[in-house]
Amino acid sequence: MTTNNMTVTSPAAKAAMNKKKQGINWLTGRLSWRVISSVFATIVVVQCMILYFTVQNYKVEQLNELKEIGRSALMPLLKEGKSFDSTDINDLALRRLIRNTVVRGLAFYEPGKAFAKDVYGEPPLLAPDKANPEAELSWLDASHNRFEASFGPVKIDGSDVAVIRMDSSYLQARIMSYIGQTALVSFLLSAFITTVLILVLGKWMIEPILMLRNNLLGAARNPSSPLPYLTRYKRHDELGSVISSANKLIKQNADIMARINRQAQDKIYRVAFYDALTDLPNRVHFINKLDEILQGEDKLRHDRLGVMVIDIDQFGDVNNTLGYEAGDELLKTFGAALLKSLPNALLMARLSEDEFAAIIDLPIDPSDHIRTNVDNVLGVFNNTFSVRGNDLVLEGTVGMALWPNDANRGIDLLKKAESALTQAKLEAKGNFRLYSPSFDQAVQNRIQMVNDLRVAIEEKQFSLVYQPQFDAKTRELIGAEALLRWEKPNAETGLKSFVRPDHFIPVAEQSGLIVPIGRYVIEEACRFAKDCQNEGLKPFRIAINLSGIQFHRDDVIGLVNDVLKKNDLAPHLLELEVTESAVMKDIDQTIHLLTQLKDIGVELAIDDFGTGYSSLSYLKRFPVHRLKVDRSFIMHMTDDPDDAAITNTIIQLGHAIGLKVIAEGVETEAQVDLLTQYGCDEFQGYFFSKPLPPAEFRGFHKGHSAKL
Repeated sequence: MTTNNMTVTSPAAKAAMNKKKQGINWLTGRLSWRVISSVFATIVVVQCMILYFTVQNYKVEQLNELKEIGRSALMPLLKEGKSFDSTDINDLALRRLIRNTVVRGLAFYEPGKAFAKDVYGEPPLLAPDKANPEAELSWLDASHNRFEASFGPVKIDGSDVAVIRMDSSYLQARIMSYIGQTALVSFLLSAFITTVLILVLGKWMIEPILMLRNNLLGAARNPSSPLPYLTRYKRHDELGSVISSANKLIKQNADIMARINRQAQDKIYRVAFYDALTDLPNRVHFINKLDEILQGEDKLRHDRLGVMVIDIDQFGDVNNTLGYEAGDELLKTFGAALLKSLPNALLMARLSEDEFAAIIDLPIDPSDHIRTNVDNVLGVFNNTFSVRGNDLVLEGTVGMALWPNDANRGIDLLKKAESALTQAKLEAKGNFRLYSPSFDQAVQNRIQMVNDLRVAIEEKQFSLVYQPQFDAKTRELIGAEALLRWEKPNAETGLKSFVRPDHFIPVAEQSGLIVPIGRYVIEEACRFAKDCQNEGLKPFRIAINLSGIQFHRDDVIGLVNDVLKKNDLAPHLLELEVTESAVMKDIDQTIHLLTQLKDIGVELAIDDFGTGYSSLSYLKRFPVHRLKVDRSFIMHMTDDPDDAAITNTIIQLGHAIGLKVIAEGVETEAQVDLLTQYGCDEFQGYFFSKPLPPAEFRGFHKGHSAKL
């Protein structure tokens, strides 16, 4: 019915509509058709078996009828009141018999005889039973066209045995007609019985089962919202009880799933968009929020936006020295301090292990606000962080990009800020850079440099020069440091030019190409040292700088062993120099590798000593032979008392723990005198000799030895 233009649907109609919507039509279900097919096939098989036996009986009846027709056709030939004998048959009557009846031939046998005494028409092939002339025999040929039967004397009221050959061709058509009619009746009967059974089974069994199936399938597809698909079954029988119980379980499961989904969605959201350690938004959330601001209506409220990226320099050293738990504690403390330093930030996030980012609202002229925010952030690095009894002072680098100046999309703006961060880190630690388009060119230059380095490795464009090292007391040449040089050919002119090591070495380390380059340096330097010995020069120690990347990634032990054996070079004539920062990255691994190298017999030195922050407790554990004072302290030691004091302290420290000390970058006689006064053991620098190509080094070595 309708009321106020609103259609009111009865509960029964709703159930019917829901039932129709859910597809509960048992006639279309696979289960229904399996049952229908099975029932129908069973009835048809039974009917076929009945038909088979019925046809056989029908065939026998027809043959018996034909047999009786043949006997009846023969009887009128008998002479009334006389005993029948074959000699009594009139030829004319016989021809009429064969022409007008089914009889096609006759044969007469005397009882007990094997051969016929008289044959008329088509000779029959059937022979009577000699032992029992009264036995009624019959035979049907393979084509079913001829049928023969024998009749004893009693049967035909005579003295002979008669064998009649009859035409039976019409029987095959009659039997096939019988089969067709019977099969049609059986099929119709089977269909009727099947229909009745299926209607009963479908209504009371299949339909409830399909209803239960639809409910369960709906629950599997959408377990948290059962109402759109759940169908009730109103009959109070066994299946109704099962469906009702299943519906209750589905609803209970939906309630549980709804609660679990709400809780899971909250957790998934936190995992997907927040950093578990600091509880700050992560990179994905940061970019999404930035895009939301830049692309939404909120951007009209902002004159300028700044994306600031903050990186903790050498944070991995904290993990390696104090452990990852201490590193995690430091990150949480630092994140809280950073958030406090930028109270007006629209969003603060942790992008990666040691990288944070913030969205800053800026005015049209943002210079002063940028400086203020950067100072606030760098001020965090001036604080001392107490972590598990250790007071740590961190260094940080900051990069920033501006909207709309640098980019309009969140991901692009963040990339620009990270590009500025990278440029700042290349220039100096604790630095800040605002993005400039030239930074993109710098990135392209680094990519080109990597490609050029690969070509240089393949085409063997690298070479080595050797800077002599001297004993401080005797001034005897005791060693040489192998230094890498790259003479790069110009693709257009073919002219070669030298590329400064401080230009390509950092790129080689960042790209990992320093590993094959470092392998070349070790192999070539050891070969050169052995060649010098073979030419009669006094053996000297060859010092090689080992990159921190190569030290921790390559098979240094195997490489050193192979090179020493290949060149038959005494292990103590090879010195490997590792920077102070490299040995502090993973203390346990460093000690393990250094111990293995020392066991081989190789000399070990810590290069650029004094520029890092190695602990004295760790320094005692390192199995090294000498410390190498960084040239930055030597350069101004004669003018700067602090550099002089640091240099003297390093020398005395080395001697106190049983190590020799070598000073590099010695360029003046005043530096030599002061280092000698401090007790430095070895010298290296332009005051004694510049780095020399192999041939010049050989000549220098010979001349210097001759002077001594």
